[in-house]
Amino acid sequence: MNSKLDTEQLIERLSGECMPLKPLLSPFVRALIWTGAAVLYTAFCIWFLGVRSDIQDVLYSPYFIIDNLIVLLTGLGAVLASAWLCVPDMRGARWMSIPPLLGTIAFIVWVAFRSMEETIHMPDLLRWRHCFSTGLMLGFIPALVMALMIRRACTTAPLLMALMNSLAVAAMAFIGLHIICANDEITHAVIEHLLPFLLAGGITGLLARRLYRW
Repeated sequence: MNSKLDTEQLIERLSGECMPLKPLLSPFVRALIWTGAAVLYTAFCIWFLGVRSDIQDVLYSPYFIIDNLIVLLTGLGAVLASAWLCVPDMRGARWMSIPPLLGTIAFIVWVAFRSMEETIHMPDLLRWRHCFSTGLMLGFIPALVMALMIRRACTTAPLLMALMNSLAVAAMAFIGLHIICANDEITHAVIEHLLPFLLAGGITGLLARRLYRW
């Protein structure tokens, strides 16, 4: 009898200060919400900053299409992987992190291929270029929304979470910049369109265990 009473008292002490929590939406729904918000914000930025003057011509360019298609598929895969990473052990769907990683490798190979066909012009990184500031504008709100959506996350893979979040935000900003900026040189796209997000992703990776802890 005393043992039963002690057990009930222990349970009451352990759960007495617990507050009811609203369960997370399903990973697919959260990924859909972030994607919708990011697309709307990117569309607003494109409208506000203006579409490149040759947009009708580049829509028929295979380089333009392949650039953005690889990045789009990689970004969508990263959003889904990030949503599932919010749940410990990804609900057993660890394979979901593989497609965006393969997409990243495909993009690197594509960049190498294009670099062999183009004259490489290294930009002056010491100057604050237009694309840097535009990229920060495009990426800030999606990154903030992503951070707010995963603040209750219980990931067991913080480094992978940081990578997926960086890929998702960078992909959306990259596509937006491609529609705004008329410079399609691959070195320009990588260094001035992606470099800020690669640096931000590296910093996030260094802080991942603190940012994504339980």
